[in-house]
Amino acid sequence: MADDNQLINVKVDPTGGFGLAVSGNLPDLIYKVLPAKFRHKRDIDEALHKGIVEKIGKNSELSEQEKEFIQDIVSDRAAKALRLNRVLAQSCEIVAKKQRLSLTASPDKDSGIKSDTPADSETPKTTTSDWVSRFKEDASLVDEETIQTIYAHILAEEATKPGSFSLRTLAVLRSLDRETAEAFRKLKGVVINHRAVPSFDIDAKRLYKSIGLEYVEMIVLQDAGLVSPTQTDFSQGKLGAPGIVLSGQKRYAYDKRIFNVVDVISFSPVNLLTPAGFQLCKVAESDYSEQTVNLLIEWIVRQNGSFHPDVIEFGQDGQPIDQSDPAWTSI
Repeated sequence: MADDNQLINVKVDPTGGFGLAVSGNLPDLIYKVLPAKFRHKRDIDEALHKGIVEKIGKNSELSEQEKEFIQDIVSDRAAKALRLNRVLAQSCEIVAKKQRLSLTASPDKDSGIKSDTPADSETPKTTTSDWVSRFKEDASLVDEETIQTIYAHILAEEATKPGSFSLRTLAVLRSLDRETAEAFRKLKGVVINHRAVPSFDIDAKRLYKSIGLEYVEMIVLQDAGLVSPTQTDFSQGKLGAPGIVLSGQKRYAYDKRIFNVVDVISFSPVNLLTPAGFQLCKVAESDYSEQTVNLLIEWIVRQNGSFHPDVIEFGQDGQPIDQSDPAWTSI
């Protein structure tokens, strides 16, 4: 059994063989994704190479295992396994970080943020075998590190919250290249309430310039199935919700003065994220920009004259910095 602080532990013996020890904390989904034959980290690949090179340099006889490794390492199967292994290694690091954060969080302190955990009356979601097979195949085909990182985040999220990502989302992700993934990372900087982005028009020109996103990139994101091409109106019509989540900025903009008074905050025109875009937005990385936050709030205030928000930062664990603020009960 591996050290519980290390989700996967691999040991190499002097003959070039290796063994795999799995922590009891490793989520079941990640265990299912582990390849049957190549269950090793990148350092195992390097260790085997080193041992083989040393034997060749000394003109020593290679073992049958080492001969087989030389044959397999150049095969397509081995290449796919090594790609998948990189995704698994990153995913394990993400899960381990989540586990550390959950241990450090105070269990008796209520943040006021609604949990994504299903209610007792709801049937818990599961990850299907079809999803696992599709994920293994798709992730094993990716060489681009940016896309591998997205797959790693998806696996970690699905492992802790089964049903978070659909087969349709995997199909969309399979068609992404590095440029499209980078454009989506930039777009996340202006996502509102996890669902919408301001339409790319003259009123939002400075906003999009602040994140470095060109109009042609927005068209690419629409063509990739991440953003709806249709402009629409979007409103937050929930009494007692005087604030807006600036998803990519990890900020919450709210106005205490209109708490429980204003029942609608409107945004227009906007383009909505597709279901796949919404799911991928949860794991896409983004950069904080004070300029973008200010421009985004200006865009919102122009349509909601009575809304003059303060801005609060989310903590590392996704919880609000100021957990005592009543505004957090509305999220």
